[in-house]
Formats: sequence, C-alpha cells, structure tokens
Amino acid sequence: MRQAPAKGGSKRWGVPGGGLSTKIHALAERFGGLARCHLTGGQINDCTQALTLLEWLQPRAVIGDRGYDTDAVLERLRGTRSRAVIPSRIMRTVQRPLDARL
Repeated sequence: MRQAPAKGGSKRWGVPGGGLSTKIHALAERFGGLARCHLTGGQINDCTQALTLLEWLQPRAVIGDRGYDTDAVLERLRGTRSRAVIPSRIMRTVQRPLDARL
C-alpha cells in the first residue's frame, strides 16, 4: 500500500510543494507588445533576470514591482538615464519617490 504524500508537498531541495514550475520573464513595450522574453525555473528570482532583459536597451522608463528593487537594477537604469518606476522595498531605509501616475 502506498503512503499519501506529506501535506505541503515534497521536502526535497529545489522542488516546491506544488512540483516543478517555470517562470516567463518578459519585457513589454510601451503599449504592451512583447519586446523580449525568456524562461527560467520557478525558483529563480525575478530581479536576477532584469539585467538580461534590459541588455542593449535604453528605455525612457522601466515599470516593475518591488521584486525589481535591487541596487544592480537601479544602477543600470541610472546609467542609461532611465526612470525607475519601481516601488521601494520596505527594508530600504530611504524610500524612493514613486510616480504612480506613470
């Protein structure tokens, strides 16, 4: 007789409770058209993929969620004179102003 899996899924490293997953990291143009995309495993952080997606681009503004609030991403945007429309993470001692209208 087989035993039912433990509640919460697998306890093995690298395998989330729901099983293996995939993320689609995408960069959209001004009106929502797809500019670039690539796939990673579900356990990969979004912010680690931002620099790859932004490579060779010089956008006027980049809109993202708190997951993209990293020093590396913000430095890249400053270097290309792009506006970062990314909310500051709560842990930041200095909260950046956010242009919510944009």
